[in-house]
Amino acid sequence: MTRITAVVCVRDGALRLPRALASIRAQARAPDEVLVIDGRSADGSAAIAAAWGARVVLQRGQGLADARNLALAEAHGDLVAFLDHDDRWTPDKLARQEAALAAPPAAAYAVAHLRFVADDAEASAIAGPRGAPRLGRTPGTLLAHRRLLDRVGPFLPDLGMGCDMDWFARAAAVAEPAVEPAVLLLKTLRADALSADPARNRTAAFAVVARRIAARRAAARGGHPAPAEADADGTPPRIVDGRSVP
Repeated sequence: MTRITAVVCVRDGALRLPRALASIRAQARAPDEVLVIDGRSADGSAAIAAAWGARVVLQRGQGLADARNLALAEAHGDLVAFLDHDDRWTPDKLARQEAALAAPPAAAYAVAHLRFVADDAEASAIAGPRGAPRLGRTPGTLLAHRRLLDRVGPFLPDLGMGCDMDWFARAAAVAEPAVEPAVLLLKTLRADALSADPARNRTAAFAVVARRIAARRAAARGGHPAPAEADADGTPPRIVDGRSVP
């Protein structure tokens, strides 16, 4: 039987962490393991996660990429899914994506659509284009086989908040995902999120693009096929809360 690990990375997220954990508990296809990576929180986040029945691992390093890599090293599942502590899954998230990966043609990972919601207990809808469903190439929409995660490799800490964008660019160079047309991630739109700083977003995006261009040039000099860029038209993807979305 396929085992699924649900991963939550958190640092000082006591206010919103219970919402995320509640959405994991509400899954129609319950994960076999809930793993919380706690970045040395000072607000009791680790104790909250433990009270919800999660296996808590304390992060000794720093940063989001380090936390994600620690989760991959600690996860016991054949399939791994990530959820940020301030976001929520719809109840059918894992069930739909597990079925998508089992259906032919077999894919090594799946992504889904997301919708931005208000930062409240009800996940209230946001009016206008910002609240419209969109395809999310972001860890919260991901369900991936261990073999794909091992092949793509770790999240790169030196890219900071661009680490997720870079990972999805490398994953796209390896395989095409199964794309779920339904909204499976409710992504909280927060005024204090990293995406509230456009200059920081642009810096992270261009750092990732520069890394991909350098990789293409190195591959060309070596006579090997170049890896795919994050977007076919060369436009850097937009980063939302440190993660790339279309």
